[in-house]
Amino acid sequence: MDTRTLRQADTDNIWHHLTRHSGRPGPVMVRGEGLRLWDLDGKEYLDATSGGVWCVNVGYGRREIAERVARQLETLPYYVGSAGNVPAAEFSARLLRHAPGLSRLYFSSSGSEANEKAYKMARLIAYLRGTKDPVILYRDRDYHGTTLGALSTSGQSERRDGFGPFLPGFSEVPAAHCYRCAFGLERGSCSLECAAAVEEAIVRSGSGRVAAAVFETVTAGGGVIVPPEGYWPEVAEILRRHGALLILDEVVTGMGRTGAMFAFDRYGIDPDVVTLAKGVASAYMPVSVTLTTEEVFRGLQEGEGALGYFRDISTFGGSAAAAAAADENLAIIEREGLVARAGTMGEELLRKLSEALAHPMVGDVRGLGLLCGVELVKSKESREPLSEDRAMAVVARMAELGVLAGRTNRSIPGGNNTINFAPAYTVTSEDIETIGATLMKALSDVLGWRLPDWRRECQSWNPLRICPVGRSSGTPAFRPEARGTTWRVAMRPRRQVLRQSSRPRPSRGSCRSWPSCGFCRSWPSRGSCRPLSSLGSCRPLPPLGSWKLRPSLGSCRSWPSRRPCWSWPSRVFCRNWRPQDFCRPWPDWPRLAGRHRPQPSSLRLTCSGTRARYSPLPPPAPPRGRPAGRSRTFPSAPPRRGAAAVDSEPDHHAVRLPRLHAPPQTP
Repeated sequence: MDTRTLRQADTDNIWHHLTRHSGRPGPVMVRGEGLRLWDLDGKEYLDATSGGVWCVNVGYGRREIAERVARQLETLPYYVGSAGNVPAAEFSARLLRHAPGLSRLYFSSSGSEANEKAYKMARLIAYLRGTKDPVILYRDRDYHGTTLGALSTSGQSERRDGFGPFLPGFSEVPAAHCYRCAFGLERGSCSLECAAAVEEAIVRSGSGRVAAAVFETVTAGGGVIVPPEGYWPEVAEILRRHGALLILDEVVTGMGRTGAMFAFDRYGIDPDVVTLAKGVASAYMPVSVTLTTEEVFRGLQEGEGALGYFRDISTFGGSAAAAAAADENLAIIEREGLVARAGTMGEELLRKLSEALAHPMVGDVRGLGLLCGVELVKSKESREPLSEDRAMAVVARMAELGVLAGRTNRSIPGGNNTINFAPAYTVTSEDIETIGATLMKALSDVLGWRLPDWRRECQSWNPLRICPVGRSSGTPAFRPEARGTTWRVAMRPRRQVLRQSSRPRPSRGSCRSWPSCGFCRSWPSRGSCRPLSSLGSCRPLPPLGSWKLRPSLGSCRSWPSRRPCWSWPSRVFCRNWRPQDFCRPWPDWPRLAGRHRPQPSSLRLTCSGTRARYSPLPPPAPPRGRPAGRSRTFPSAPPRRGAAAVDSEPDHHAVRLPRLHAPPQTP
């Protein structure tokens, strides 16, 4: 067929998934290679979604998988799953080496099917134990498939609308979503109420009725939600205590997506059942598996007569060609080290996407491995979700610019505002740069905000040109990193972070010359470190024992008690000094004046490991040469602007510093 005929046949004949058909031609994809796709018109795209739904994990164009499948099709394409076949046996042995504690595979052909098998297993085990009306818990925002049973356990009401009535015997619990906590709490300030809600649901359902709980290890389609630390061990312990099975849906996250072969490996838990699908064969063939422990398997062999085995079948679970594709896919992942690569590149992707937090309508950026989400809001303060049509417009603009991103699609009322990214494991640093730049461009074009030029220009600079080592007598020597090392300034709201591959922070007295407000106006040109116009001087820090102001709105957070002791270059030098000697309000910035609260002079700050603490300090002896009874007072008013400036000529190596009061000596 020619191009026109193909497009017309697609428009007239195909009922596309999740699409409101308007009679207008849609995209028709023709070819893929690596992370690149080409459509019928020859336009090239960078696919940041691994096939749109996070499944082409090893990238397009894998000839070795195609050849392995072709050979198997010639040898034996299929035989019913009540008998075995060679590639299925080979794949099972290879996969189970990565899954200690799990011992059995049940083959089917989709994620929905894999989850349906898990529900039937849990219900049958409960029935054999004497529970006639078992309950399975599921979580808000999780998605488990498109069949009626799977939809009955999906916490995305817009996907369920109109398809009811749904199956009884399922009960919902709140999502573990720190950015939109169901309990109105903030990350780090809670007692894992979202985990406690699981036990409350078990108690509410009645003693012994809860047969299992099915959760996504990391919620994918519901907004890329990574549970807080401690959540999974707590949930696993609750279910074990009540005799319920833990079913983990790893249809998206399994097979290396999160930087571990299975996402639950990162949380140190042992599930009873795990479901896998999308990445099992990287979509080169349709195949899914339900993994179980030996205990679950044996529990379904203990009945009598018709109840003495698992009475279930999946037609295409017997596809030998699909098993061959799965085995070759896993061999590629092992051979090329793609699981570790997914973890490394995932961290780089998350860092790059986090630069979008500078945008006033980006509320949160989160993810694990190569599964990341960017949540759009109307306001950072209110966190009110951006409307779905505007999120759609951002994704559409990215596609126009040549990058395919995903989004939460008609799933959660008022909550379809997350753009998601899940590129293939073979993604490169250059691809990640393209994804990040395209996202910023699309946000700018659609939402009407632009990164100011002076901030866009300060992405790369060399500290040797800004913070030269002092050579004049009495000038502390800074320790910039080795010549040739370049730090990059990554933007965050109200703060900045220095990034470099091996060392995320400058070491021992390096020049932190942007002390407040998150705007890098200190170095519009790369040759000098000029004073900030209204925020005080850009001041290189003395090397030993001095506080370092964290650049968060100018407030002095260098020595709160029970906080990590990261405010000074070396722990061995952070003794015997008084905060009020160094901590003064920022000049010419009334909002910040008086924000920092120096501790009383009677306390001494010391370090223990990575913790800071205060201990009583005897009054210091009068300075030598000063009459007894007279103590030196420290100015409470801020120094004048520009009091501590670096020479504006880049080739000058002498640095002028303000006179800092010497710390008192302890007796």
